[in-house]
Amino acid sequence: MDVHPFRYTAQVPWPTLDDSDQVDWDLGVHLIENWLTQNVGSRLSAWAWDDGGDYYQLGVGFRWEQHQTLFVLRWK
Repeated sequence: MDVHPFRYTAQVPWPTLDDSDQVDWDLGVHLIENWLTQNVGSRLSAWAWDDGGDYYQLGVGFRWEQHQTLFVLRWK
C-alpha cells in the first residue's frame, strides 16, 4: 500500500488466468500497473496502491474522479 492523499478509491477483483479463476498476484500487479501508467499517469502523481481491505480485491487511489471511473469500468 502507498501512502497518498487521493480521495477517489476503487476496489476491483484481481485479474485471473484464463477461465480458471486462479489469481496470479505477480502478473496482476504488472498488468494493472502497466495499464494505469499508460491510461492514467504515473504512480504517486496520478494514482497509488490503496488498502483494499480484502485480499481478493485490489485497491487503487486516484487523484481525479474520471480516472477512478475509467479504472472501475475497465476492471469490473
